[in-house]
Amino acid sequence: EEEEEEEVHDLPPIKPSRKFIAAKENMSREALKASRERADAREQAQRSNEVDEDKDDKELADFSAMSVDGSIDRFLSMMKEKQQHKLKSACDVLNCRFSEGDCDAMLAGSEWHTSDRPVGNPLTGIKGDASLMPYNKEGSFAFIRGPRPHSRLQTLPFTLAEDAFFIFAYHKIDPQSSFRVYAKQTGKDKETLLFDAPVLQKNSSRRWFREGRVLPAGAYDYIVFEVHSLSANNYIGLDEILILNVDRQLMCT
Repeated sequence: EEEEEEEVHDLPPIKPSRKFIAAKENMSREALKASRERADAREQAQRSNEVDEDKDDKELADFSAMSVDGSIDRFLSMMKEKQQHKLKSACDVLNCRFSEGDCDAMLAGSEWHTSDRPVGNPLTGIKGDASLMPYNKEGSFAFIRGPRPHSRLQTLPFTLAEDAFFIFAYHKIDPQSSFRVYAKQTGKDKETLLFDAPVLQKNSSRRWFREGRVLPAGAYDYIVFEVHSLSANNYIGLDEILILNVDRQLMCT
């Protein structure tokens, strides 16, 4: 009987350990030791990278699991809470008198401008700021000039630690235009109308008016000042934005 041929499998080549250092002829002990230390350092670095990759994989798996069992909503809620802690306080955002460098972040990229002197003509322009009523020729204020079909001047997001009284002054002569103020609280779908300027006779409206509305404590995406249908050569002004506490005392120093 013919003997069965024994199966022969090719074995993978034996790889030397990373710590194996081939000693060269005449290599000193010090050189051999240094070479081994470098090999140990490379191996330690590789192990560290493997641990980091395992950590990243675990975080990705955890995040994927969240999206399956619905806990992604809890994750997003947690991230939103962290973001709210980074919001500016209301004193940083709602404290604008439009002097030099004041409220630049709100005005940037908008159609609104600032002035420290009267703008426009005596009939439809603005004679000064709102630091003194009916106006003060010396101060600064923000304004927008018509024609302007639509414009929104929006504050930065902010957080309000307690209920407050939101104060602002406005100047509006044009009876064809509208000027409204809205607040958008974080987490709510719609804006809340705070103020809608009444239509006044021209002879009685060539001055600043001061208004105030209660703002509940909480986080806000913005407060926005909205203008519609502003006629040519007409102006709407905004000034003296600040907040008071419920006792009508200044909240910000």
